[in-house]
Amino acid sequence: MRYLRMIAILAVVLLVGCGEDKPCCHVPSTILPLELGKQWVGTVTDYDSLGGIHYIDTVTFVITRDTIISGQRWFIREGINEGPNKGGDSYVGGYSLLAERGDGIWTYYGDQSTVEQCLLYKYPVTAGDSYSYCDNTDMTITVLSTNESVSVPAGDYQCYCYQMQFDFGDFTATEVMYLAPNVGMVKLEGYFSQYGGREYLTVEWVLDSFL
Repeated sequence: MRYLRMIAILAVVLLVGCGEDKPCCHVPSTILPLELGKQWVGTVTDYDSLGGIHYIDTVTFVITRDTIISGQRWFIREGINEGPNKGGDSYVGGYSLLAERGDGIWTYYGDQSTVEQCLLYKYPVTAGDSYSYCDNTDMTITVLSTNESVSVPAGDYQCYCYQMQFDFGDFTATEVMYLAPNVGMVKLEGYFSQYGGREYLTVEWVLDSFL
């Protein structure tokens, strides 16, 4: 069973000059452009524990609709498998309910007994920052970089790099997520280790186009 399919989407900072006759200013940007109809088309590669390719698929993330929960506007993002594994288990997006607040992008996390709102992508943020994903979990997110050069089929981007670590006792999982300003998720790497064994790359998603 693949536990590393929870990957979410999102982007960061835009600096704009205001003209020669005005002081330079910062135009607010978003770590994730949450707008109806936004699409992120990408290729997901699933690996086995020896580095062999299990399958390659096309997964598109689409913001299909929105809703109001307790006065807050939330956007619903869906993942669509379009390749040979259509209908299979390569859906890489577990964070499907998303909202933007002053401190970043929030999502919902929980099971049948407990559901809570969690800070997924803190923004603004600086390299080295570390914060708890949710109050009732031991998941930690660390900002590894705020200026990481990433090349994918969609182009070259300067990204913020977030690392989320999960510890479920008999296995651990790590997600490394690269997000570009006002674009969203550019690249994801998921790593897995079971019973204290070697950690290996189990899934990778890269951006092919952003619409």
